[in-house]
Amino acid sequence: MKNLTMVLALLVTGSVFAAKDAVFPNVYNYGSQVQVQVWNHDARNVHCNGTLWMRTQSGKSYSEYYSDWVFARGSSFRTFYARDINDRIQSVSHNISCF
Repeated sequence: MKNLTMVLALLVTGSVFAAKDAVFPNVYNYGSQVQVQVWNHDARNVHCNGTLWMRTQSGKSYSEYYSDWVFARGSSFRTFYARDINDRIQSVSHNISCF
């Protein structure tokens, strides 16, 4: 009986202090546009914000600010476009974080 009590205590403690699901952005480069996707599988609302930097083939650099609330078990999709539609985006970096 004492062993059963200890096992139950460990199970309850493990479920109470279980780590939360990490929410992070996925950034996709489609050439003339960049898409930021955030999937929230957690049971709490999160706020994501940060800067997205884009460099085009012609050497131009653009920065865009991203800020959005992602509700519990929801998602967010945001698309950013190159300012010159004929110029392709060569590289993308970001510092978007969710909390």
